[in-house]
Amino acid sequence: MKRVLSIFGALVLTLTLLAAMVNAAITEKTLRVDGMTCAHCSLSVEHALKKVDGVVQVKVKDGPRGTVWVKYDDQKVDLAKIRKVITDTGFQPVDK
Repeated sequence: MKRVLSIFGALVLTLTLLAAMVNAAITEKTLRVDGMTCAHCSLSVEHALKKVDGVVQVKVKDGPRGTVWVKYDDQKVDLAKIRKVITDTGFQPVDK
């Protein structure tokens, strides 16, 4: 019985560590983006980013100081790819 409990405890610990590793890959970043002046602009960026494998969530605000908040799995997609998608949509990410 003690052996079964020991194996069960090891299994629970392993699963907990694996879950922590999976969550560690999620990253959030806010980027300033020039040129998004209207709702159509922000929607085009939002739709393009949502198609990217690894992007979990996107929030876009248009205006003179437009922003893109993106939550993504950094093991599937990197920030350079996210910036490229924004650029390919016709807008310019600005380094802060």
